[in-house]
Amino acid sequence: MLKNKPNSLKIVLLLLAIVAVNWIGSHVYKRFDLTKDHRYTLSEAALNTLKTVNSPIVVDVFLEGNFPSELRRLHDETQQLLEEFSIHNSQIKFNFI
Repeated sequence: MLKNKPNSLKIVLLLLAIVAVNWIGSHVYKRFDLTKDHRYTLSEAALNTLKTVNSPIVVDVFLEGNFPSELRRLHDETQQLLEEFSIHNSQIKFNFI
């Protein structure tokens, strides 16, 4: 009976650690750009421009539907860029139509 207690404690601690990491991951947001040319990092000029936006900006992107893979990639990269803008300034909204 005593042999099972340490194992049970380890399982409970492991589950608590998993829950804690999951909670932290869902509440703390950070992206890392590991590309050599930092292609997914916004430039200082872009960040400074985003800081100056004080009124809502809505971007409507007409790029929705069943497209070939090249346009699908354009859709995904455009969405990621607009999401990055929105993260840095909540005044920027976008819609894919």
